Amino acid sequence: MNRASPTTSRPRVLRRLTLALAMLCAPTAQSTPGMFEACVDYHCDRQRPVMLDEPSWQGVASLFVDSGNAQAERVKIARGIALMERLVGRRTGTWQDRPRNSAGTGQTGQLDCIAESINTTTYLRLLEQAGLLRWHSVEKRIKRQRWLVAIHWTAVIRAKDTDLRYAVDSWYGDNGARPLVQLLSDWRAGLPPAPADAEQHEDRASLAVKRR
Repeated sequence: MNRASPTTSRPRVLRRLTLALAMLCAPTAQSTPGMFEACVDYHCDRQRPVMLDEPSWQGVASLFVDSGNAQAERVKIARGIALMERLVGRRTGTWQDRPRNSAGTGQTGQLDCIAESINTTTYLRLLEQAGLLRWHSVEKRIKRQRWLVAIHWTAVIRAKDTDLRYAVDSWYGDNGARPLVQLLSDWRAGLPPAPADAEQHEDRASLAVKRR
């Protein structure tokens, strides 16, 4: 019977063991992030500095304990972004933000998809930098364009286990509502979320995607 050479199999075993240990280790909540900028109006023309206190940040970090797989972590990401929106909204006035662009450009605290996607990407980066995301990496914002002026932006994450990208779109709900998280290809097509991804939403009907 053929046996693998100890000199050739040992590095492979060590690599597998290292990867397994990395995936099993739960993320450790890092210290409260420093000051960051948050958009407070359409197009993110104005930003305000935000500093979260320790209890607020630990409340966010506690949501990411025991993310057993990528799908579970996407649910936690939706909850984490919703909580971050509420925390930041109290400090910047964006707690008044309404779904989509329903309140209009003159409403205090109202954000459009540009501002929403920038803020969501900022929050995702904070989570990533704190080591709270085990199963996803954060990518640059992406836009879809149906007609000349029908442009819509979203934050994006990539699943490490499948390499699939997902939209994290907080434009569809009120401030503090869980964002839409769905396959980026479906988001580009303007499709409603699949049942597995729709579980993260508190009210699926209110966040149903309408073609834009």
